[in-house]
Amino acid sequence: MGLWKMFLNTNLLLQNSTMKSMQRSNKLFSLGVVLAIYSVATLIGILIATYLYSDMGLLPTLLIVDVLATVIVFIGSVSFKNSSIYDPYWSVVPILLLAVLFYVFDYSLLEFSAQSILLWCVVFWGIRLTYNWAEGWKNLDHEDWRYSMLRKDNPKIAYFLDFSGIHMFPTLIVFLGLVPAFALFENGANDFGLIQFMGFLLFCIALFFETVGDNQLRAFKASNPPKGSLLTTGLWKYTRHPNYLGEMLFWWSIYLLSYHPDNPLWMIAGPVAITGLFVFISIPMMDKRMMERRSGYKEYRERTSALFPWPPKG
Repeated sequence: MGLWKMFLNTNLLLQNSTMKSMQRSNKLFSLGVVLAIYSVATLIGILIATYLYSDMGLLPTLLIVDVLATVIVFIGSVSFKNSSIYDPYWSVVPILLLAVLFYVFDYSLLEFSAQSILLWCVVFWGIRLTYNWAEGWKNLDHEDWRYSMLRKDNPKIAYFLDFSGIHMFPTLIVFLGLVPAFALFENGANDFGLIQFMGFLLFCIALFFETVGDNQLRAFKASNPPKGSLLTTGLWKYTRHPNYLGEMLFWWSIYLLSYHPDNPLWMIAGPVAITGLFVFISIPMMDKRMMERRSGYKEYRERTSALFPWPPKG
């Protein structure tokens, strides 16, 4: 009887393990997990903001809520052993934070103002980028190679690096990038002048590079190219990282769309920090990986501009 019970328990554990494996590999289930984690983070954030706003003011409240939401997403990432759960945070949270400001300061999406144009730009950018992530992310077994590499190379401080480098650092620099937008909503200035118009044009350019670059890369991967081949046509003929360029330009467009002559100079720190993230971290990491995995990447790198489009050398 004892052996039979042990067999049943073992069989049940195997079935549960198989079921969990099947669920993790199911994309719809995986996206549902991400949605649930973000929903919990959003609801808790709203409750905390309601409690803190009257005593602490706008900027400290938003920062605390943003950090707390990141902690909740980090707990979800650790629970499901996949830090790519954090990836859409970059594009989802700006929409939520600006939507809260629209509600708090009673702006209208239908009126022509710097605030409404700014929000529409962020919403359009955020939805596109989040969709692009969801389209490319397979399931809970699919994690960005940079995250697993970071943990593998630093096993003793893996959780610390996961929390600080993969989760909290991007949260803080995105928050910094949004500070000019927060100021625009709070000071109530809604003039749409030449600088704001330049910001909108820059947003359109940024969206072009991100959208076209991502679509060309997706089409290239879908064509089942030979192993080790490179995408060297379209935008990728003139720049190695058109999508990174678009993302950097987007944050500079936010700065210009939110510009006010009374804003302190330090508010430019956001787009500067995000530019530094791509130039000094993301691009070198990607170039190093591609040189290790693609035999022709060294020649491609030598003849092709890293960011700004330029005719290839030779």
